[in-house]
Amino acid sequence: MKKRYKILIPVVIIIGFICFFEVKGFLERKRIIGNEINETIVSINNNWTGGRSYDYITKSNYKITLINNDTLSIGDSISKKANNNKYDIFRKKEGSYYFLRSYYVGK
Repeated sequence: MKKRYKILIPVVIIIGFICFFEVKGFLERKRIIGNEINETIVSINNNWTGGRSYDYITKSNYKITLINNDTLSIGDSISKKANNNKYDIFRKKEGSYYFLRSYYVGK
């Protein structure tokens, strides 16, 4: 009986951590999809995926996760309408912003 608990407790803890991070990510995506965003990227973080994707953080602390080959830079502008999953990215060059590309994130 004690041997079962030694195996069961770590399994429950691991499942709890996985559920916590999945719910946290779902709520963050839901918050972002519902709001309009016109922000600039202020920091880039390598997340827990081991370099396969990066978290781009805006001034208002929105976190947008994109895969590794879609590299954005600090200072890039992100624009998104409310209740939409299309992000337009603009990059500053010689004092003015130009359209870089669009991303569809979430749905």
